[in-house]
Amino acid sequence: MKSSFKFILISFGVFVVLVGVIFVVLMIIDPSPDESPVPEEKIATVESDNPEDTASKQSSQDQAVDDQSAPISLLDSLNNRIQELTNNLFVRSLEIDSLNEQITFKEGLITGYRKTIDKLNEQVLARNKKEINLKELAKTYESMKVADIKPILNKVDDETVMAIYRAMGARTRKSIMMALSAERAATITQKLAGITEEKS
Repeated sequence: MKSSFKFILISFGVFVVLVGVIFVVLMIIDPSPDESPVPEEKIATVESDNPEDTASKQSSQDQAVDDQSAPISLLDSLNNRIQELTNNLFVRSLEIDSLNEQITFKEGLITGYRKTIDKLNEQVLARNKKEINLKELAKTYESMKVADIKPILNKVDDETVMAIYRAMGARTRKSIMMALSAERAATITQKLAGITEEKS
């Protein structure tokens, strides 16, 4: 009787120990009710109960959408800027072409003016040379006698006689008139005075 009671007591002790070991093993393997994961639907419900958390979550979602659309809007902005710069470049090239045409036209005018100036300079030089020659010729005639001048002046035209007359000094001009015939002297006098002879 004692041995059977002892056996039951040992069996009960072993049973209690096994139950304890099984409980410990189950506690290690399965999390406790407080640590069990909360379903997402429940989290969403809990988060939606707090207005500030809801606004924060909405802001985050909007930011994510903005971050996705940001590269597209930046690309559009860059394309618009490129188009604007291209248009500006085209306008500038037209202005440059117009300025180049104006420069070419004005260079042509300058070339024409230079040619005109060169011609005028040549005329001035020729006139100066002619005046020098006339003054030298007048000095020669001033030293000559009327009898020596007369045959020469009879062979030259009235314009040459008048040019020599103008180049001579006031005191010696009378020798020119004395060397001419009365009729020719009268004609030259009228021309020098600017009077045109009326022809009937």
